Amino acid sequence: FRVDVHLQEASKVLHLYLRQALVNSINSEAISKQNTQLNIMKFTYFGMEGGRGGACRAALMHAGIDFEDEKITWAGYQAKVAEGTMQPVGLPVLTLDNGIVVTQSAAILRYAGKKSDLYPTDADLALSVDEIIDILADLMSKCPQDADAEVKKTKREEYAAGRMKTYFELLNTKATNSEGEFLTGSSMSIADLVFFYTVAMIRDGMFDYVDKSYVDTWPKLVAVEKAIGSHSAVQKYKEAFAAASK
Repeated sequence: FRVDVHLQEASKVLHLYLRQALVNSINSEAISKQNTQLNIMKFTYFGMEGGRGGACRAALMHAGIDFEDEKITWAGYQAKVAEGTMQPVGLPVLTLDNGIVVTQSAAILRYAGKKSDLYPTDADLALSVDEIIDILADLMSKCPQDADAEVKKTKREEYAAGRMKTYFELLNTKATNSEGEFLTGSSMSIADLVFFYTVAMIRDGMFDYVDKSYVDTWPKLVAVEKAIGSHSAVQKYKEAFAAASK
């Protein structure tokens, strides 16, 4: 009789143990899924559709990468720098799901491009894509600044008529020699995205003292601009940005 009692008690204990183990397993799986959902990438940029951030957002979305789109103001960025949670190197910034922080837009673009069809696997084509990105980076970084509005106006007008024009002539040559509707061929690349959003900045008047119709001097580049603007990657991002801004 005592043996039977002990066996019954042991059976009850084993049953409770297995039941608790099952509950723990289910809870552990749920927590794991929750953590996986929480640990997604975060893209930080200003709350504008275009600029360097626009090209990156469009490329990330096109690649199907799940990310939190953190939009901050200039004051918000300065506050993050002051408190030491962000480096004073400018935006955009991509924080990977493992915590690694990437601070260069070209690097972010290549990352997204390699995860989709926006960055060529052919070394020669990749070289051309990289060259165009660097041309556009130079175009932006060489644009003169000055605290004095009149001095800035003079410098910008000289830049638009000189070095900036040289950059666009070079881009026009690339477009003319292209065997497709985009800058490097029949397939759009991250270089096209950078070009598109750089031109958008000019058309939106963000290049002070440079005519908004500046790019219209080169019809071939305008045609490329239109082709990029109608691409699904740009349209998808445009719609997502508009929806998020409502």
